[in-house]
Amino acid sequence: MKEFVTTFKFKASILFAIISFLVVMIAGLLKDVRFITIAWRSLLAFFVAGAIAYFIIFLLEFKGIINFDVIEAEEEIAEIGEETNETDENVENEETGEESGEKSEDSENEGDGFKPMNADNLQRVATS
Repeated sequence: MKEFVTTFKFKASILFAIISFLVVMIAGLLKDVRFITIAWRSLLAFFVAGAIAYFIIFLLEFKGIINFDVIEAEEEIAEIGEETNETDENVENEETGEESGEKSEDSENEGDGFKPMNADNLQRVATS
């Protein structure tokens, strides 16, 4: 799992480095700068942007602001899957209870404060 975190940091920093390399190169070409100057500036931008991106990702992960830990993500996915299965079972139970004319206690508690609209429930507004 540690390999994923390291490769993610590396891939993200390479992505930012390539983008900065291309931006500096295009800017140099548009300004008619000598090719050797464009090459050195682009190379410098590549390394600086890559190092900064890697450092920022490392810092965010170290502080706990962003967590790239795959194990926790897999656990969260498993929990979400369990919750989805439970809600699917509740929906199936409600459907079978409504078909037979029975209301389950869960459906009564879930509908606190909700009343379907019909002609008797609507408030009339007096107009002058």
